[in-house]
Amino acid sequence: AVWVAGVVAALVAVSTIAGNSIVEWLSRFCGRRTTLLLWASGVMAAGAVGVGLAGEFWIALVALLATTGALGVLGPVRQAYLHESIPSAQRATVVSFDSMMSSAGGVGGQVGLGALSRARSIEAGYLATGVGLAAVVPVAFLLRRLAEPADAFAGKRAGCQGPAAAQGLPEMAAVDSIPRQPETVGA
Repeated sequence: AVWVAGVVAALVAVSTIAGNSIVEWLSRFCGRRTTLLLWASGVMAAGAVGVGLAGEFWIALVALLATTGALGVLGPVRQAYLHESIPSAQRATVVSFDSMMSSAGGVGGQVGLGALSRARSIEAGYLATGVGLAAVVPVAFLLRRLAEPADAFAGKRAGCQGPAAAQGLPEMAAVDSIPRQPETVGA
């Protein structure tokens, strides 16, 4: 039924939004962004493999929603890490390059995985996606080993309450600003 595709698309959107929404909460349990990057990458890879191995629609749907929920976590954490680790003079260039490469990878990945799915099977396409996503885990481990200041959640320790600046972008927008001097009335 056509309506099933619409419901699945809506569930994918909701799971991604839910992933975005729980970043702040998840950051209370860890003090480093790379911890969330590692977990989200692992869940995404396992979920994609789960879709490929699932024998039933409902199992595949749950695995797909886990993948997109983890993508919702990964996105803002990755962006905050990138924004905080790049000096402001180069930030626009690096963020633009990152966006371009992500778009190129998305287009190339869809074409390549679509061709693989057509030649082999849809399951093979999801399994290849899971293997490709698993390649992110070693990169996150390498980032973790760098122990950069950007890896910490705004001076937070695991288990502490308060804002973790997990999304980071509103806080980062004000970092390089020059405070305005109050205007005096009648002067």
